[in-house]
Amino acid sequence: MSGSRAAVVVVLLGVLVLFAACGPPAGFVSGADIDREADAARAVTPLPPGASYPSYTHDPGGAYQPGTGRSEVEFQAMCAWFRYWAEAIARDDEAAIERAAAMWDRIRTWSAYRNFDRASRDYVDSMVERARLGDASGLVKLCS
Repeated sequence: MSGSRAAVVVVLLGVLVLFAACGPPAGFVSGADIDREADAARAVTPLPPGASYPSYTHDPGGAYQPGTGRSEVEFQAMCAWFRYWAEAIARDDEAAIERAAAMWDRIRTWSAYRNFDRASRDYVDSMVERARLGDASGLVKLCS
């Protein structure tokens, strides 16, 4: 290999090392990827009437697990629905209570809920059951 070819190979290897060092570690994605994931999740994850998603972006130089954006959005929506449910119970608004209780069946399919460990799911389920009986105090604590 000639000297100039060897120099080109060394430079290309250096560039590859630089790109590898500047990107997220293997198995992780960038903050921009997570922001796109969260945007896609917001488009299909309903909020209760009057609620909105917070505005924020992730560190573009950060390294995140794939799925983080979707889970964050689902958790935000779950808490919005719990607050809505608690407020409906406080106002004795039967239509809103029914809407929130019905949404629970959908929330249980979301990754944010499914990724809880068994004890956490049991705890959330018990707070939901208390809300079904008219006690929203547990829902308020869950998302405070």
